[in-house]
Amino acid sequence: MEHIARQLGTFIDDCANGTIRPRWPFPWPPDGDPEEALRPAELIIMGVHFRRAAAEVAPQLAEQLTKAGDALIDLGSSRMH
Repeated sequence: MEHIARQLGTFIDDCANGTIRPRWPFPWPPDGDPEEALRPAELIIMGVHFRRAAAEVAPQLAEQLTKAGDALIDLGSSRMH
């Protein structure tokens, strides 16, 4: 579980510093900006999906997914104006 926690932490950090960029729809629409970082709503939606996934897995993994979901929701909320 430590490896999973580390991977989820790296994912959260990448979302926070803009390393992860949205890739949908692919290919980019002509007026889309591929350098755009994840928007606050996208971070919150990902967090909600992580929390929902936690209900479907083993308790040890569920705890890690819940923490990751909470971190994404907090990150998205902190970036809302």
